[in-house]
Amino acid sequence: MKLQVGGLRGLHRLLEREAVEGPVTDVVGLFVGVIERYGSLDGVPMTAIVQEVSHFIPRRPHGDR
Repeated sequence: MKLQVGGLRGLHRLLEREAVEGPVTDVVGLFVGVIERYGSLDGVPMTAIVQEVSHFIPRRPHGDR
């Protein structure tokens, strides 16, 4: 979960320059925007994405209170 959500937030931050407050809702639009800006997913600066993945803290499950 941390890799998925953190990765999407990292891609969003590359395009918007600001952190995502809620969930990323338009995943297809996000990928289209990233590919338009960087030419392909190979051109994406991975350090920015890894940074968001490492900073993302998932919510605890409801049963672990």
